[in-house]
Amino acid sequence: RFLPLDFGRELSPAEILREHPKGIEYGSLLLGLPRYPLLIDARGLVLSLPPIINSEETRVTEKTNALFIDVTGHDERVVNQILTIIMTGLAERGFSLEKVEIKYPKRKVTTPELKSRRLRLSTSNVNRTIGINIGSKQVAKLAKVMRYGVEKISGDFLTILIPPYRCDIMHEIDVIEDIAIGYGYDNLEPTLPKVLTIGERAPIERISEKARRALTGLNFMEVMTYTLTSPRVNFDLMRLKGEAVEIANPISEEYTILRDSLIPSLLLVLKQNRHNPLPHKIFEIGDVVLLDEKSETGARNVRRAAAAVAGEGFGFTYVKAAAEALLRELGKKVELKPSQHPSFIDGRVAEFYSGGKRIGIVGELHPEVITGFELEHPVAVFEIDLD
Repeated sequence: RFLPLDFGRELSPAEILREHPKGIEYGSLLLGLPRYPLLIDARGLVLSLPPIINSEETRVTEKTNALFIDVTGHDERVVNQILTIIMTGLAERGFSLEKVEIKYPKRKVTTPELKSRRLRLSTSNVNRTIGINIGSKQVAKLAKVMRYGVEKISGDFLTILIPPYRCDIMHEIDVIEDIAIGYGYDNLEPTLPKVLTIGERAPIERISEKARRALTGLNFMEVMTYTLTSPRVNFDLMRLKGEAVEIANPISEEYTILRDSLIPSLLLVLKQNRHNPLPHKIFEIGDVVLLDEKSETGARNVRRAAAAVAGEGFGFTYVKAAAEALLRELGKKVELKPSQHPSFIDGRVAEFYSGGKRIGIVGELHPEVITGFELEHPVAVFEIDLD
């Protein structure tokens, strides 16, 4: 048992995982281990239950004149890299460093290991990759600017010393990138690549820019939102049921699928700005992702334009006129047909058709959708395919 930091009484490791805030939050990291890891000093006092909490013995105060740094983890290589970065950072701030010998059952290890790594760098590769023409001495000078050491220059080749904290350097190209930074991107002379064709803006981007100018001219303000969303926002709050492309390793419950409509994203923006004076007139031009069995990946991107208006007096007629103005600017001949949709009020929703194909929807949102997004005023929207 020991006294953990910021706790009023001694606890056993098992009690820490059950009762201490850090144990509750990070206890899952120790699940499945046969024994609890402990750091104990020569006096038999517990210093830490890694990676959960340190003991009160380790509290740093204004009288502290020495620090013991420990890094724990499941990957020894990564742990040593992190320790090296911490220790070299402390050394740069004036700390005096000392090594620690770690005795494993069958080996001994001394840390931190602060030796520089050697890498053979070719000046011709530097010039060819960056597109410049400098000599080996100039390469060495730039390497030193970027905090590398230069052990030897032999004709076209240099022996570069990589600082121990540069764990990100894995290949000659990583050093060449730093040489380019030291040389200065602004000093590089742009040249056209020697190819048979020259790139240009994709047709969908030209259409998107035209739509963007049209909606801006209609006094709408552009917003940009995430492509990732959640089933609750994309379906539940819109009074819909459906499937969407799912993320294999989502970072949170808010971003687990790819959106298949821009309208929920616009409603989230209205929700975040509901404290601002009305009316709100916003639009977004962006991609949605639709499930498609015929596609190689099982899904395809579709570029859309969507707009939303919140406030009294901005209903179906207004947003329909805005959508039709956009379609005229895009040169689309469309037909408007009455429709029914769970997200919209019956009798105040219609769909746009062009060449017999449905290309968009316009209408006033259902009160349940509005209140679901914590809005208090009528909202009218439209969404149109630009592809």
